[in-house]
Amino acid sequence: MTEIGFCGDQCSLCPRYTTTISKDKDKLMEVAALWIRAGWRDEVVAPDQMECHGCASVKWCRYENIRTCARDRGIKNYGQYQEYPCSEILQVFHVIKETIAYSNSKQ
Repeated sequence: MTEIGFCGDQCSLCPRYTTTISKDKDKLMEVAALWIRAGWRDEVVAPDQMECHGCASVKWCRYENIRTCARDRGIKNYGQYQEYPCSEILQVFHVIKETIAYSNSKQ
């Protein structure tokens, strides 16, 4: 099963997660800047505040409502939700898709 984080991201495609796993602090700073452009953060934060080793490790989440929903249902990741995909997670996917398209257009 695909791991869909509480945040709504597919973990294996999330730049925050994959960059944390690669331990590339410079790239994590680039991801921090991307999070500003996407509107997921109000300011660029230090790499240690951006690290994500999976849902249990997240210190801050823009989509706290989705994280709370998953915890309330007792599921490990949002991909296990019986009503997946619900309207809330579809909105998250739309924002993610738009952010990736914007990021790719800047390269």
